[in-house]
Amino acid sequence: MHVGLYQKDAIPFVLLNWPGKMAFEVILNIHTLTDEHANAWLNGSGNTIIFFVLDAHTNVIAAMKTFTIPPILAEKIRDCLEKQDGQYTNAVAVDARMEEIMTEVPLQTMFERGKLFRIS
Repeated sequence: MHVGLYQKDAIPFVLLNWPGKMAFEVILNIHTLTDEHANAWLNGSGNTIIFFVLDAHTNVIAAMKTFTIPPILAEKIRDCLEKQDGQYTNAVAVDARMEEIMTEVPLQTMFERGKLFRIS
Protein backbone atom coordinates (compact mmCIF):
# COMPACT_ATOMS: atom_id res chain seq x y z
CA MET A 1 0.00 0.00 0.00
CA HIS A 2 1.10 3.55 -0.71
CA VAL A 3 0.02 6.71 1.08
CA GLY A 4 0.93 10.21 0.05
CA LEU A 5 0.03 13.85 -0.14
CA TYR A 6 -0.94 16.23 -2.90
CA GLN A 7 -1.64 19.78 -1.81
CA LYS A 8 -2.93 22.81 -3.63
CA ASP A 9 -4.12 26.13 -2.25
CA ALA A 10 -3.75 24.90 1.34
CA ILE A 11 -6.00 21.90 0.75
CA PRO A 12 -4.40 18.52 1.50
CA PHE A 13 -5.44 15.51 -0.54
CA VAL A 14 -4.26 12.38 1.27
CA LEU A 15 -3.62 9.79 -1.45
CA LEU A 16 -4.19 6.08 -0.88
CA ASN A 17 -3.23 3.38 -3.34
CA TRP A 18 -3.58 -0.37 -3.07
CA PRO A 19 -1.72 -1.36 -6.27
CA GLY A 20 -3.90 -3.35 -8.63
CA LYS A 21 -6.97 -2.85 -6.47
CA MET A 22 -8.02 0.74 -5.85
CA ALA A 23 -6.79 4.28 -5.44
CA PHE A 24 -8.54 7.30 -3.99
CA GLU A 25 -8.00 10.58 -2.19
CA VAL A 26 -9.23 11.83 1.17
CA ILE A 27 -9.65 15.58 1.45
CA LEU A 28 -9.19 17.25 4.82
CA ASN A 29 -11.04 20.38 5.94
CA ILE A 30 -9.85 21.78 9.28
CA HIS A 31 -12.94 23.98 9.56
CA THR A 32 -15.17 20.93 10.06
CA LEU A 33 -13.61 20.43 13.51
CA THR A 34 -14.33 22.36 16.68
CA ASP A 35 -11.58 24.82 17.62
CA GLU A 36 -10.60 22.56 20.52
CA HIS A 37 -10.25 19.48 18.30
CA ALA A 38 -8.51 21.42 15.53
CA ASN A 39 -5.93 22.87 17.92
CA ALA A 40 -5.29 19.48 19.51
CA TRP A 41 -4.82 17.86 16.10
CA LEU A 42 -2.65 20.63 14.65
CA ASN A 43 -0.40 20.69 17.72
CA GLY A 44 -0.25 16.92 18.13
CA SER A 45 2.39 14.49 16.99
CA GLY A 46 0.31 11.43 16.12
CA ASN A 47 0.75 9.60 12.84
CA THR A 48 -1.95 6.93 12.95
CA ILE A 49 -4.92 7.04 10.58
CA ILE A 50 -8.11 5.05 11.00
CA PHE A 51 -10.38 4.55 7.98
CA PHE A 52 -13.92 3.30 8.10
CA VAL A 53 -15.52 1.90 4.94
CA LEU A 54 -19.28 2.42 4.99
CA ASP A 55 -21.96 0.82 2.87
CA ALA A 56 -23.36 3.76 0.89
CA HIS A 57 -26.92 2.45 1.09
CA THR A 58 -27.12 1.43 4.74
CA ASN A 59 -24.34 3.46 6.41
CA VAL A 60 -23.23 0.24 8.10
CA ILE A 61 -19.49 -0.10 8.68
CA ALA A 62 -18.19 -2.66 6.18
CA ALA A 63 -14.53 -2.49 7.21
CA MET A 64 -12.03 -0.62 9.33
CA LYS A 65 -8.32 -0.16 8.67
CA THR A 66 -5.74 1.37 10.98
CA PHE A 67 -2.28 2.20 9.73
CA THR A 68 0.71 4.31 10.64
CA ILE A 69 2.01 6.92 8.22
CA PRO A 70 5.57 8.28 8.20
CA PRO A 71 5.95 11.11 10.76
CA ILE A 72 7.18 13.49 8.02
CA LEU A 73 3.95 12.93 6.10
CA ALA A 74 1.84 13.57 9.21
CA GLU A 75 3.75 16.82 9.77
CA LYS A 76 3.24 17.92 6.15
CA ILE A 77 -0.50 17.32 6.50
CA ARG A 78 -0.61 19.35 9.73
CA ASP A 79 1.42 22.17 8.12
CA CYS A 80 -0.98 22.31 5.18
CA LEU A 81 -4.00 22.38 7.49
CA GLU A 82 -2.48 25.22 9.52
CA LYS A 83 -2.20 27.22 6.28
CA GLN A 84 -5.77 26.25 5.40
CA ASP A 85 -6.99 27.51 8.78
CA GLY A 86 -5.50 30.93 8.07
CA GLN A 87 -6.40 31.12 4.38
CA TYR A 88 -10.10 30.17 4.51
CA THR A 89 -12.74 31.58 6.83
CA ASN A 90 -15.03 28.54 7.01
CA ALA A 91 -15.71 24.97 5.84
CA VAL A 92 -17.89 26.12 2.93
CA ALA A 93 -15.03 28.15 1.45
CA VAL A 94 -12.68 25.17 1.71
CA ASP A 95 -15.26 22.86 0.15
CA ALA A 96 -15.84 25.26 -2.75
CA ARG A 97 -12.14 25.45 -3.58
CA MET A 98 -11.75 21.70 -3.08
CA GLU A 99 -14.49 21.07 -5.68
CA GLU A 100 -12.71 23.37 -8.15
CA ILE A 101 -9.39 21.58 -7.63
CA MET A 102 -11.01 18.17 -8.10
CA THR A 103 -12.39 19.40 -11.43
CA GLU A 104 -9.04 20.89 -12.49
CA VAL A 105 -6.69 18.11 -11.34
CA PRO A 106 -7.48 14.45 -12.12
CA LEU A 107 -6.68 11.86 -9.46
CA GLN A 108 -3.94 10.34 -11.63
CA THR A 109 -2.23 13.74 -11.81
CA MET A 110 -2.43 14.08 -8.02
CA PHE A 111 -0.63 10.74 -7.70
CA GLU A 112 2.00 11.80 -10.25
CA ARG A 113 2.67 15.13 -8.52
CA GLY A 114 2.25 14.00 -4.91
CA LYS A 115 4.86 12.51 -2.62
CA LEU A 116 4.10 8.82 -1.97
CA PHE A 117 5.36 6.50 0.77
CA ARG A 118 5.13 2.71 0.85
CA ILE A 119 3.59 1.42 4.06
CA SER A 120 2.39 -2.00 5.16
